[in-house]
Amino acid sequence: PAISSVEEALPRGQFFKNTQEIQDTFTSYLDCDSIVITDLTVNYTKRTYDTLTYCDSGLVQGTMYYSSQEVQDTFTTYLNCDSIVITDLTVNYTQVTNLSNTSCDSALIHGNWYYNTQEVRDTFTTYLNCDSIVVTDLIVNYTQVTPVYTTVCDSGLVHGIMYYNSQLIKDSFTSYLNCDSVVHTYLTVNPVKRTYESQTNCDSGLVQGKWYSSTQVVNDTFSTYLNCDSIVITDLTVNYTQVTNLVNTSCDSAIIHGTWYYATQEVRDTFTTYLNCDSVVVTSLTVNSSKFTNTNASVCDSMSINGNWYFASQLVIDTLSTHFNCDSIVHTVLKVRNSFVSRYKDTFCRYYNYELDDGTIVNQPGIYQSIYNSVQDCDSIIEVNLIEKDCSPCTIFFPNAFTANLDGLNDGFSSSGTCTFNKYQLSIYNRWGELLFYTEDPDASWDGTFMGELVPAGVYFYSCYYINNEDKVANIHGDITVLK
Repeated sequence: PAISSVEEALPRGQFFKNTQEIQDTFTSYLDCDSIVITDLTVNYTKRTYDTLTYCDSGLVQGTMYYSSQEVQDTFTTYLNCDSIVITDLTVNYTQVTNLSNTSCDSALIHGNWYYNTQEVRDTFTTYLNCDSIVVTDLIVNYTQVTPVYTTVCDSGLVHGIMYYNSQLIKDSFTSYLNCDSVVHTYLTVNPVKRTYESQTNCDSGLVQGKWYSSTQVVNDTFSTYLNCDSIVITDLTVNYTQVTNLVNTSCDSAIIHGTWYYATQEVRDTFTTYLNCDSVVVTSLTVNSSKFTNTNASVCDSMSINGNWYFASQLVIDTLSTHFNCDSIVHTVLKVRNSFVSRYKDTFCRYYNYELDDGTIVNQPGIYQSIYNSVQDCDSIIEVNLIEKDCSPCTIFFPNAFTANLDGLNDGFSSSGTCTFNKYQLSIYNRWGELLFYTEDPDASWDGTFMGELVPAGVYFYSCYYINNEDKVANIHGDITVLK
């Protein structure tokens, strides 16, 4: 027998996938072979592959598709086998882009100018060869032009700028829609008339009905027919009568501007200056007379008379100047008597008192004199050159800083040393001289408080007056720094 099959056949219970001759052997009822020879023809199913690309949708074998996919369609060949068409379908979609555009007066969109608010659609081709639609929501706002008419005098301030001539001024601003708002200002500038005058007077001047007593520029303003100012500017120079006050002190008489005067008086002379104003010279004249004085002098040892020393009795004649700068002639009958002087040296211990011959107590080195009267009523002088020496080993000192923080370390300010005291006074002040602490106890210390509160950190001042057991008297001053 002959068998035709599609792709595979099942003769005698066995599959065959290729065209061939098949022999099958069986046993007949006579117990002999019965051979079946099958001429097998295998026809294969036909598969066709196709690729299609569309925009938005695609028609494949009469059916519309809206998405990318693999489409299989089966047909029957003339051999009565399947013919399968496999289509790889790609669907690319149209791209829509929405834009907003707000412009002033006009807008350029994709090469085209638009002058009204509208929706603009532009179609392009993408690299996939499909439509790309750009939808632009266009708003066109228009420039606002406002005319303004202004008339001013001399100059006008328009939008922050001064103008001095008539002209059309265009200023652009930005409206709330972010477009131009143009203001056209028609500016008329009427000039102010200015008249300049010069005037010179003595002491005062009358300008436009007003008196002025000093040099100045006087501005008087009137109104013109254009209702603008007409300014008269007067450069006024006021030259004053020059009064010169002189003082003249002379002896016995004086000549003033060619005239002799013999008594104290005020002399007035009037002249004319180069500015043609009065120049008055007032001379306060004082006439002093010469003075003669006779005097007697009795002195011890010597006498200085008008800077000259005299050691013997004689008549001294001196010509001096009075406080009026006139002659004052003094005749001095001088009598000179001699004094007695005794000089010696002595020493004393520092901080101890020393008693002079006349009973005076001193405690500083130097030359001291004890003066007595002699039988000639002159001085009898005992002079001692007192030299100081250090006899005492006693010492005292104060620290220059301490901490007022109550931590138990260096919290107080007090004196230390080897002295014992008959009298002791310690005072502490702030920089304004206010007394913060006082004690007469050498063992007492200041803890840095005033009226129960710690003082601020800083520099303070102390003063200590004492007399030690050796009768040494001292007054020590210094500063102390309070730390925290």
